[in-house]
Formats: sequence, structure tokens, C-alpha cells
Amino acid sequence: MILIFGAIAVARSMGSLWDYVKKSWAGDTKGAAKALATAFAIIVVEFLLDKILLGMGKVFKRILKSAKATKVGRFVRKGVAVVRKGQRFVTSSARKGIAELRNSKIVIF
Repeated sequence: MILIFGAIAVARSMGSLWDYVKKSWAGDTKGAAKALATAFAIIVVEFLLDKILLGMGKVFKRILKSAKATKVGRFVRKGVAVVRKGQRFVTSSARKGIAELRNSKIVIF
């Protein structure tokens, strides 16, 4: 994913770099400086976000490991599992109810 987002950032910055070349060739120094700054900003922000997200993934994995190791973490995981089962039951019940309503005739007086 990081490679794809990096390629998208480079593709987005290419337009600004092309504007930089055109404007600098035409002698528009202010426009060229703005286009170059935009291109650099796009690339720098994208790569900083990639680094931050990579770091967050490592932190999340560590949190999950520690949650599995402690009693409180195991209790929380069991609670989350119960909530997920309840959510699945409600979702399936709602789908069955909607299917039954579609297949029947409803008369309102």
C-alpha cells in the first residue's frame, strides 16, 4: 500500500513540477517558486504520513500482544467477542425480517 500511495504522490507532484518548468522557462519566478513548493509539499507530506502509519502499525501490534498477555486484556477481548456475536445476531435477524416483509403482502387499514 505504501508503494502505491508513494506512486500516487509522485504522480500528483509531477504536475506541479511540470508547472515549475514551464513558469521558470517563461520567467515567472513567483509562479515557479509556488509550483516547486507545492510539489515538495506533496512529496514530503505523503512520505511523512507513510512513516507515521508504519510506526502506528508497530505500536498497534505491541498493544495487541500486551492485551493478550494480561488478565484485563483477555477480559476485554472476551467482552468484544460477546458484542460481536450480538451484532451478528441482530444483523441476521434484521435481514430475515426484511426478507419476510418483502415476500408478504402488508395491508394497512
